[in-house]
Amino acid sequence: MNATAPLALCLLLTPSAAGAGEVVLDDPQAVFYGDWEAFSSPSCIGGSAARAPQGSGGGSAVYRPSLAAGVYEISIRVGDADDGLASSLPIFVGAADHTRHARVNLRAGGRTWRAIGEYLLDGNAAVTITDMGDGAAVADAVRFTPRGDAPGPGRTFHVAPGGSDSWPGTAERPWATLQKAAASLEAGDTVRVRAGDYPGGVTPLRTGAAHRRITFAAYPGETPRISGGGGHGFDLSGKAWVRVEGFRVSGNARNGIHLGAFARDIEILDCELDGNGGGDPWTAGLMLLEGCERIYVRGCLAHDNTGFGFASDHETPRASLLTLERCEARGNGNDDHL
Repeated sequence: MNATAPLALCLLLTPSAAGAGEVVLDDPQAVFYGDWEAFSSPSCIGGSAARAPQGSGGGSAVYRPSLAAGVYEISIRVGDADDGLASSLPIFVGAADHTRHARVNLRAGGRTWRAIGEYLLDGNAAVTITDMGDGAAVADAVRFTPRGDAPGPGRTFHVAPGGSDSWPGTAERPWATLQKAAASLEAGDTVRVRAGDYPGGVTPLRTGAAHRRITFAAYPGETPRISGGGGHGFDLSGKAWVRVEGFRVSGNARNGIHLGAFARDIEILDCELDGNGGGDPWTAGLMLLEGCERIYVRGCLAHDNTGFGFASDHETPRASLLTLERCEARGNGNDDHL
């Protein structure tokens, strides 16, 4: 099968295929790009699954459900065990906030559903099965199981030059430091930061919760600078569901943004990371340590740092499911290091 034109999309909501509220798309409801062929393994719903050889040229199978906004568990149908199939097949989920990266083991088989995580989805949701793994890809079926409603908005606070940490953090009476915000924010909260210079060493006291991030964000159209800290600019070690957006993180003695051991579900968006490291070649604009996972970095520039622009250590378990989108590293001390 070499299908590049969209196939008719329909939802299969039969008792044999899905439980209450579940949506299941079989491979005839996918849009295929590249070289796919009929596969002898039966589909979970009927007919045959589709198969693409390893590295067949950027092939993909795209499933687009019709969903109400909410949190869904996504599962991929896995067929018979086969040593020729991928053991780590990349899958991309078009979630409500951005595209997310997952992997699934097809090689072990089992004729079962294999969950790849829970995601906040809306009417533009999509799941893309690629042929970029370490073996052949199979596109059989994708299941969407509702797990909860979309979370409501949290509180919003403000930080600005001339503020006071004794004030309530409103737009009219903002806080003065990001340290005050880091000690105060809870899951779902956002702090908006006006342009100005702020000291580094920003370490959130709490962690976010699933789909309810703690967000540090620049005020629209402005670029606050986090600089001069004796340690890291932002330290998100062990934290989860945190977003840092729109900052210049510059001139800190250690890493600009430090994702210490087992940080997960972190977003770093539209940040400039420069002049960090204090002379230590083993520092970076953005550093990831052991066990970090599901890290999304978009639109970031790392330049003129003592060590690396973007880096990860060699400790196990290695950082995984890292996505860098439209990022650039240049002029860093270790840019030529392999």
